[in-house]
Amino acid sequence: MNVWFAILWMWQAAPAPAASQARAQIAQQIRAAGENLDLGDYNEAIAGLSRALNQVRQAQLARDPIAANVEALLGATLALAGKPNDAVAHFRAALRINSHVKVEERFWKPPVQSAFEQARGQVAPVAAANPPPAEPKTTAPPVPKPSAAGPPPEDDNTPVTGIRARAMVAAEAGRALPIQAKVGADVGTPAKVMLFYRATGGSKFTELVMSPNGEAYKAAIPAAEVKLPALQYYVEARDAKNRPLARRGNPDRPLAMPVAEPDAPPRPTVAKKAKRTAPPPEVAPTAAPPAKAKKKTGEDEENPFDEEHDPTKVVPKAPTK
Repeated sequence: MNVWFAILWMWQAAPAPAASQARAQIAQQIRAAGENLDLGDYNEAIAGLSRALNQVRQAQLARDPIAANVEALLGATLALAGKPNDAVAHFRAALRINSHVKVEERFWKPPVQSAFEQARGQVAPVAAANPPPAEPKTTAPPVPKPSAAGPPPEDDNTPVTGIRARAMVAAEAGRALPIQAKVGADVGTPAKVMLFYRATGGSKFTELVMSPNGEAYKAAIPAAEVKLPALQYYVEARDAKNRPLARRGNPDRPLAMPVAEPDAPPRPTVAKKAKRTAPPPEVAPTAAPPAKAKKKTGEDEENPFDEEHDPTKVVPKAPTK
């Protein structure tokens, strides 16, 4: 009896998966379902969202906002698949978790809108009878403006679902922009992977075939096409019959990336010209002193060594008589 009690206690005390890790996996499943819904594959989208709901229950996130997002997208998928009653039931579940839950604009079509409004009408009276406690007002921090630092890095440790695409560097005007894409195991091995891009405001996408590179596919948007203020692109995997298998982004909602202005090139250093110095003034030649006139031949010249003229020699005077 004690053994069974211990086993039961250990089973109840077993920790659930980490909430943050579970949210990340559920968010990936939501993105993959949205891509399948873009392609019109309702069955695959419903299957993926059903798996996400099971993970929500296992991770004990039934009252978490991400659970409302799963229910809302599942309701939209069922409405588009022609199952309005099931869609209303899931919309009701989403609104009970989060009364402000919304359906993405790209899926907001008449069948979805009709089922959502019907569910809102059924949930509103219950919500009015049991109003939630007022939450303290808080001032939301300002939303930072997009910069050229590029998109946030994706966690490469998590398995890829559908297609994962990103730019390898920050986009800069006039510089080629490499794009990398990874295809998940759920998609299989595509015959080719295509990159579609255009400048913001452009009307037509240009397409490139991406080259396999290990476990990924790569292509570079030419430098001449990288223009201010931003780029739009999406990636599509296709089978051998050129049919789409999966997408990351789409023509109506492409991935966007801001383009920064190029850095100003450094100014070249101009060597200063050496100042010209005036040559030194020319010195006029000094005139030679006039030559002494030579004595004529026959004139006596004073001999400094002549005894008669020697100033150091005393000549005795003749005695006087």
